[in-house]
Amino acid sequence: DDDRPTLTLSDATMEEGSALSFSASLSNASAYAEVITLGTTLGSGSGAADASDFTTTDKSTWTVVHSGGTISVAADGSFTLPAGVTSFTIKVPTTSDSVYEGAETFTLTANATSSYITDSDTATGTITDDGTGSDGDDGGSTVDDDRPTLTLSDATMEEGSALSFSASLSNASAYAEVITLGTTL
Repeated sequence: DDDRPTLTLSDATMEEGSALSFSASLSNASAYAEVITLGTTLGSGSGAADASDFTTTDKSTWTVVHSGGTISVAADGSFTLPAGVTSFTIKVPTTSDSVYEGAETFTLTANATSSYITDSDTATGTITDDGTGSDGDDGGSTVDDDRPTLTLSDATMEEGSALSFSASLSNASAYAEVITLGTTL
């Protein structure tokens, strides 16, 4: 009979500037406090979160919330889960900016290692800035939406001369934006 707990993480999605809340659980209670170490795997290229998407490069701003309270995570990602706790939430704060980046993903890892449990799991975190998803804990009352809007100015010119219209985007985008021009007569 093997009663050693197994560790499970669930994926999380949240708006940029709020903390992603990863649900985590142990399959059964442990009679001992568990040391768990958290980490992230960041990608590169389009759609991948990078270090600038998080409030710090270490894990010292992360927290773990369980029915008995809140635990601060050490800079190296480690924390001690009290004996008897079977479910908890890992909160990973993100940084808000005004650049539209689309959904960005990273991998959260959790490793529990002791003489009575050795287990690990991974989950995908998705940071959104396109107006979808939930409004998080960023202090705002709307979901973060960094999609740029196009503004085109009116133009007047004497007949026979070229019209010059000014166009601008409300904020920067990490993507090349395609703008299609047309006229209505």
